[in-house]
Amino acid sequence: MNKAYNIVKPIMIVIIICLALIAILSIYNMGYKQLMGSDYAFLLDYSSHEVNEDNMTPDYKRGDLAIIKKDYIYNEGENIIYNYKGSYRMATITEHISGKYTIEDKTDTVDKEYEITDELIIGKVVGKISKFAGIYKVITSAYMMIAIIIFIGGYFFLTMNEKPKTYI
Repeated sequence: MNKAYNIVKPIMIVIIICLALIAILSIYNMGYKQLMGSDYAFLLDYSSHEVNEDNMTPDYKRGDLAIIKKDYIYNEGENIIYNYKGSYRMATITEHISGKYTIEDKTDTVDKEYEITDELIIGKVVGKISKFAGIYKVITSAYMMIAIIIFIGGYFFLTMNEKPKTYI
């Protein structure tokens, strides 16, 4: 039993460190969104966006996690996330003239009358993780926070009678 414990203990410590990092990220995301009144939590100007429509297929599909970067200037040819009448959409910039953007998507569903300005753009897409949005939503949810607390608490409860090793 002692040999198995010596093998499992380092693995448990690595898992606890990973869970603690996930917990820190989740707390940061929740706090940022609450304090800033935003739907996106930016860390070093980066955030994530769950692709929830297929208007940019085959490049971006429903369920992908897009990594976005907040920028101050957006150029032609860049994919952006923008606020569209209370929801968020992805499109490609085709033209930029004096603070106004012309955009298009692959399904030609863009409202040509809707004026896109810098204030409506959330950020530009700089990467994606295919089919990861659902997993990301689960690991950063409040339920996962409860599971992390129970897991870490259980580990410390099970090891509280352990005597520290002394090295001479």
